[in-house]
Amino acid sequence: MKYSVVSLFSGSMGLDLGLAATGRFKHLACVELDPSACRTIRVNRDAGRVDPGRLYKDDIEKLDPRRVMSDLELRPGHLDVLVGGPPCQSYSTAGKQRGAGDVRGLMLWQMLWWIETIRPKAWLLENVSGLLSARLSPQDGKGTLLARFLADVPRDYRLDVFTVNAMDHGVPQNRERVLVVGNRLGGVADFPPPTHGPGRTPYRTLADAVVGLEDPDPVVARYTARRREVLDQVPPGGCWRDLPPEVAREGMGKGYYGSGGRPGWFRRLNWERPSPTILTDAAQVMSCLCHPDETRPLSIRECARVQTYPDDWQFVGTAADQYRAVGNAVPPLLGSVAGNAVADLLDGVAGSTVAEAERIRFVDLAAATRAQRRRRTRASG
Repeated sequence: MKYSVVSLFSGSMGLDLGLAATGRFKHLACVELDPSACRTIRVNRDAGRVDPGRLYKDDIEKLDPRRVMSDLELRPGHLDVLVGGPPCQSYSTAGKQRGAGDVRGLMLWQMLWWIETIRPKAWLLENVSGLLSARLSPQDGKGTLLARFLADVPRDYRLDVFTVNAMDHGVPQNRERVLVVGNRLGGVADFPPPTHGPGRTPYRTLADAVVGLEDPDPVVARYTARRREVLDQVPPGGCWRDLPPEVAREGMGKGYYGSGGRPGWFRRLNWERPSPTILTDAAQVMSCLCHPDETRPLSIRECARVQTYPDDWQFVGTAADQYRAVGNAVPPLLGSVAGNAVADLLDGVAGSTVAEAERIRFVDLAAATRAQRRRRTRASG
């Protein structure tokens, strides 16, 4: 049996590819507004790499879920799973964390409108870890945005909130994310424990992902001549700290005097470690993704390898479109892990009533592995 899925904010289909790879889901429809992302979906659909079901190129704020239900001949409560990753810029720690003060922050409630209308048996929401600390407004406390969203979810849905790091599950990338699994069948979602890390299978590294890649016509962003001059002075695995102070001050401006470690400034990657988080712009100076040996950003195909996309997956659009598509995506491998967790939940639901006292559960799997890494570092030091 395959569970029916409708996908919102489908983008370049990282999450959807992960669900499909489990063999446990059948897509009925995908909804995406971005023109280049829609072309990406169509190109790969036509090549037989994915079956997205019916593709709606539409604004999620304007597309009525009742229309989609009519098109798909769905009645409320009949869809098995609704999935989506609303735009994350409002909550990203790399941004200003404006939360609901940014119109993109309201996309959470647009997804909630679909949940309330379609009444799926279960749903999966993916977002950046900054969602956990996002504020409803600058005057509110940390975490108020997510707390308000969860409180607004219909009361008969149980909610399991997981903080996970993709590298703990075999993705060659340090990418921390929040996954919210809701279900109205009385089941308890369990996200599997890490498979990689201290005391387990070693983390997959950038070298594991990229070495051996054949890409005869790479799509690569460009650095300015001055930035290349600066990065030429940074060794593999290094950053601004490895530059002469006067060079770092000139290149970083006010950032030189900022707080925190700022490891992304003028960063050159390390073959022997997982990649940092793949972002929508590989050439940013503050979150630099410079190749370990060559003075250039990672290419589109290298970023896609780090994100665990298959090599035959085709990205469409300008270089900026493609970097945005890859950086915004859920790693397909992480999508498979999450998909299996949702399918396991649906396989085993007991159909009991959700008790109010246990309606919302938070599980921070990423924190446990962070603590374990710190203990091992201290022991070896």
